Amino acid sequence: MSIYRRGDHFSYDFQIDGVRYSGRVPLPEGGIPRCAPPTEIQARRGICRQWEKRFRTELMDESDAKRSTDREIRQNKTLRALLDNYRYELTGGRPVPIADVAALAATKPWARDQSTPRCRLKASRWADFAAFMAARFPAARNAADIQKSHVEAYSVALSASGKYVAEKNNRRGARRYRAEPHRLSGATVRSILGDLRGLFAKVMEDAGAVTNPFDAIVVRPTETAERQVFTPEELARIGEGISTDEERQLSVCVLREDAERALWLRHADFCRPLFIVASLTGLSEGDICDLKWSDFDWGESVIRRRRNKTGSRILVPILPALASYLGTLPAGGEYVFPEHRSVYDCKGVSSRVKGFLNGLGIETQLRRPGFVAVSVKDLHSMRHVFCYYATRAGIPATLVAKIVGHKTVAMTEHYADHSTAADLRTAIAKMPLILPDGGVTDAPDEADAERRRLLDAVRLLPPDKVRSILSRLNA
Repeated sequence: MSIYRRGDHFSYDFQIDGVRYSGRVPLPEGGIPRCAPPTEIQARRGICRQWEKRFRTELMDESDAKRSTDREIRQNKTLRALLDNYRYELTGGRPVPIADVAALAATKPWARDQSTPRCRLKASRWADFAAFMAARFPAARNAADIQKSHVEAYSVALSASGKYVAEKNNRRGARRYRAEPHRLSGATVRSILGDLRGLFAKVMEDAGAVTNPFDAIVVRPTETAERQVFTPEELARIGEGISTDEERQLSVCVLREDAERALWLRHADFCRPLFIVASLTGLSEGDICDLKWSDFDWGESVIRRRRNKTGSRILVPILPALASYLGTLPAGGEYVFPEHRSVYDCKGVSSRVKGFLNGLGIETQLRRPGFVAVSVKDLHSMRHVFCYYATRAGIPATLVAKIVGHKTVAMTEHYADHSTAADLRTAIAKMPLILPDGGVTDAPDEADAERRRLLDAVRLLPPDKVRSILSRLNA
């Protein structure tokens, strides 16, 4: 019997498919009162047997359902078919619509704080991919339905014709449409796919995805537009343009209409603190706009903060010129430049810098057939200029990296790598001749072996030794 008396209660014990089930009957009738007559005990036993029968039937039904599911799973011929049919049962995930991935990823913890512009950029990139999927692969509705072939098709489309969503908003809010498709460089496509890969990785477990379809997508390399530094002549024009003397400012302005010149003067006044601070610190546009008075350690005479973009520590010595300029600013409030901070998130800073530089006659964009125009000279170019002149001044790249907040010295060397032909000529002129007389002419007939040895020794002498010898000869 599967129901038996045990002390003051009834218990059950039976097996189904080799699995043993036992325990106390969870019914009031399973308890046996003290001094209960045999008839009552027998009646309670019958009630417990009815409960056991129902319980056994439920367990058998569950076992049959499990055997049926196991049989159906075994009938799947491939792992892909198994995942497609039983994804959420196997992974514990749930359906996450493709359009909701960015919003869900934003609720997840990130290794470092995400700035508002960065979050907005990632969300817009995912929205473009979601629109592409809805149009090209409408059967894929959830994040787990995205396959590597879908991502490859999107990558090809980006390289060939740019983003899928063509319309954009101008500053006045009116809709404008891209007239013709344009290609994106390999670096831009990799950047877009990298953001999409990061967003998908955050929701993989929730969406029941086993692999990230954005991993290892091959992007054909294309010639990228390198950031350009300002020439000495352009730096001189910028210096005149941010002057507080309006006559000096207008002397370098190439605009001729009064209305355009008036607007340019407002842009010049707005850009003055940006270029001053960038030239003295190497800070990026975002870090200048986000600069707070609390970031200044006046005791150590340094700026201490973390970069908005990477979270790297920045330690910038405060030069006397910077301290003098900061002394002219009102010290109230949290931000050093509150006006710039207020318009930074809506890209108002970049547009004003571009207008200021264009008014100086400085070409800020590179235009290539088939590609969208890209910015090659803007405020970020001053960061390159700072690294270039810092290394030219003999400051080790390791120290420059700490000042500008680069995580690797290689990045600093990349920023400083803007050598001109004149720089190369000056550097190579310091080299001694490897072969006697450069290997092109014979030694003079009157020169004997000892004279040649002396000439070779002189070529290797440092400049101060040469000057010392010449001074003695002229004495």
